[in-house]
Amino acid sequence: MHQLDPPLPCRYDVAHAPHPPAVVAAYRAFLLASADLSPTSLAPRAPHTVLLVNRRSRSSRTILNFPELIAAVKFAAPHARIVAVDDLVGMSLRAQLELFHGATVAVAAHGAALGWLVALPRNATVVEIKMRGFR
Repeated sequence: MHQLDPPLPCRYDVAHAPHPPAVVAAYRAFLLASADLSPTSLAPRAPHTVLLVNRRSRSSRTILNFPELIAAVKFAAPHARIVAVDDLVGMSLRAQLELFHGATVAVAAHGAALGWLVALPRNATVVEIKMRGFR
């Protein structure tokens, strides 16, 4: 099993976001209200729910070692609840929204699935996987 490297310190600066924070907040509130989810919920400190999202092999951004990634996360966070999803295709929009809203950590390859980050509870953690050379 591979040892996980410590995470790089990253912060998202809302002041320099491409959209004004009020617009993002209104969009988030609208989405969550449509699914009867609280827009003010905070990610619980423990136990963590780690959401791992993959794409099926039709995509160039499939995480080829997805089973190994799941095993590594289970090893690194043995008390966390692991939710692994092979593909969001075929899931209802509400189900996708609920998945992300219930996660304290979201891990996915760069792509459209990360559009649901707006549904994550406040203070959640995001890990975006990019392949080498991707810009």
